[in-house]
Amino acid sequence: MIQPTILLSEEPLTFPQSVTSVSGDEIDIEKITKSKTVVIVTLKSPNCSVCRNQLERIKRNLGAFETCNMSFLVVCPGSVNEVKTVKKESGFPFPFIADTDLEIGDQIGLVLRDNELYPSIFVLKPNRTIRWMQKGRNYLYYGDEELREALNCHNWI
Repeated sequence: MIQPTILLSEEPLTFPQSVTSVSGDEIDIEKITKSKTVVIVTLKSPNCSVCRNQLERIKRNLGAFETCNMSFLVVCPGSVNEVKTVKKESGFPFPFIADTDLEIGDQIGLVLRDNELYPSIFVLKPNRTIRWMQKGRNYLYYGDEELREALNCHNWI
């Protein structure tokens, strides 16, 4: 009987060195991670209401993030125009990246379907590898407590 072989990568998951926001700004991820704690929020799709609720929950607590020296990036599948609409409607004041071809999602193992990502939150190390990740969310569970513990930045949610 032949047993299937599962190859697990020894390489850590690494976020791209640079990305372009939907506003057209080139973002040097490595430069940002050297001076701030960078939290990436991935949205399942441009019309994911639970994902938008997550952004609202974070936005309500942005004042506390200033004391914790954090920055956020939002990665969303879809066209640049679709993701611009999400940014505008959410009022979330951090850069949004349109993962139009799911290249970022594929690089970090978050492709759910042809046009969707696993809704997730993760924290980057200065070398752009993932220090902590919470994969998945729903209207009852956003992972706030786990994120707070991973960041060691209390009293912000």
